[in-house]
Amino acid sequence: MVKKIGFVHTGVAIADMFKPMIAERLPGVATFHIVDDSLIQDLLQAEQFTPSILKRLCSQVELAEEAGAEMIMVTCSSIAPGVDVARKMVSVPVLKVDEPMAEKAVSLSDNIGVMATAKTTMTPSVNLVKEKAAEAKKQVTIHQTLSSEAFDCFLKGDMQTHDRIVKDAAQELKGKVGVIVLAQASMGHLAEAIQEITGVPVLKSPPLAMDALVEKVKA
Repeated sequence: MVKKIGFVHTGVAIADMFKPMIAERLPGVATFHIVDDSLIQDLLQAEQFTPSILKRLCSQVELAEEAGAEMIMVTCSSIAPGVDVARKMVSVPVLKVDEPMAEKAVSLSDNIGVMATAKTTMTPSVNLVKEKAAEAKKQVTIHQTLSSEAFDCFLKGDMQTHDRIVKDAAQELKGKVGVIVLAQASMGHLAEAIQEITGVPVLKSPPLAMDALVEKVKA
């Protein structure tokens, strides 16, 4: 059984989101958190994954292994594409936070909605769904809604406007999809509201990632 897990985050708020779930679901397992918000800040500024960002992500994953992690989870969807490279730098499993969500979405429907507020997250999220569909040998149609204005509101702390914009965007998917993926953890609190609007399952990555992590730890 895995005795120590490292988490790599791009914000303190994400670490704080995971800590209660870890305490509840992984009692007895030692965990630690590496937070580097420069990764997401630089990604938002560059609007693309740069060699510098990739190098720093790999360094954080390597540091987690050096700190004794027997398994590592990267909890940011925007930097998830770099995990494929980081995995080659260490000898322990490195998990993407949104992989379980993408796999479940593909299993539930051929028509998948992907909702994001940060454009840096949309492309990697859509590509991951396509990758999981290919692995499942399944043809899927992906419908995207990008609400950049909502992300601006999120950064300013105006969650009321953020939530209204995201819920308005959900109306665009009504009747078009069989499942919806929330590409960012910052949208997770709206899952039930979006499900009421659209009438289809709405998936958020943190709880599904924890399900997968618990399963791997026990295995």
